[in-house]
Amino acid sequence: MDEFHRRLPGEPVPQPSVAANSTESQPRSQLFTVRVWREELGEGRSEWRGQVRHVLSGETRYFRDWPSLVTFIVERTAMAG
Repeated sequence: MDEFHRRLPGEPVPQPSVAANSTESQPRSQLFTVRVWREELGEGRSEWRGQVRHVLSGETRYFRDWPSLVTFIVERTAMAG
């Protein structure tokens, strides 16, 4: 069983590390949380809405379509790298 599976609920997740011999100051991985929900618009209509958060920076965006979610993730990973 690896370290991930042994972690207890509520225990903090360690931050990603950078390579020991690397001169870069950015982590090698990025972490995002995504929340989606169905928003009722009335008259029997609804649409998906969402929130994405870049965990390392705390930057949060809300979106109404999937391309907006993907754009945010691509922009944040490009900045890291």
